[in-house]
Amino acid sequence: FRSQARYQVLPFQDTRRIVPSVVPHLLAYLVSEGLPFTVAVRGGGCVQLHRGRAAMADGANQHFAVIFGAARYAVDPVQLSECWVTRAHGISGPTSAIELYDHSRHCVTVLTQTGAVCEHVRKAWEAMVASLPICED
Repeated sequence: FRSQARYQVLPFQDTRRIVPSVVPHLLAYLVSEGLPFTVAVRGGGCVQLHRGRAAMADGANQHFAVIFGAARYAVDPVQLSECWVTRAHGISGPTSAIELYDHSRHCVTVLTQTGAVCEHVRKAWEAMVASLPICED
């Protein structure tokens, strides 16, 4: 997904580090606004992707989850050490992504937009990403 070398160059690219504790609030916002997004999770030599609108959020235990019909994504915020906003060129032009890193500095999840996206969705996504608080340390 992302190698150690990738992690080491993040501060020197057009990226910004954001506060990891915002992730549950970010996911809840995406659900409440009905904003479709893509979640990519690595594991076992592959990457699993799911794209769409999440139907509900569940923060009842230590994990925070979003539920998309038959798919569920859960994250334990305590296990996140860093989050980075990155940009790549997608089908709709430059697109922001939020990379979530664990304490071993492995990228465990990427939240982004993939495929053809309506202009209003792209603008809402980019505005939401721009509003995320920057990590000051």
